[in-house]
Amino acid sequence: MSMRRSSGASELRVAVDPEFLERLQSKLDQSPTELSKTAFTVLNWVVDEVSEGRVILSAKPDGSDVRELSLPELSKLSRRLASR
Repeated sequence: MSMRRSSGASELRVAVDPEFLERLQSKLDQSPTELSKTAFTVLNWVVDEVSEGRVILSAKPDGSDVRELSLPELSKLSRRLASR
């Protein structure tokens, strides 16, 4: 991964498995650039929610089969905020 800043915006280069990228592009009908913007938007929302002490859950429409999003980075953020 590499990053550079140009004209007020940062450019990020990330190596991504081509098949993974193609599957996401197909599912969301987005270009790689659009996928990146979508991913950062979702990640920003997740970080904001966790920063407010919330957990991110998914469930089936009837409310069953609840699952929690678990990422080491979110656990680290939660611990850091709890120690303040």
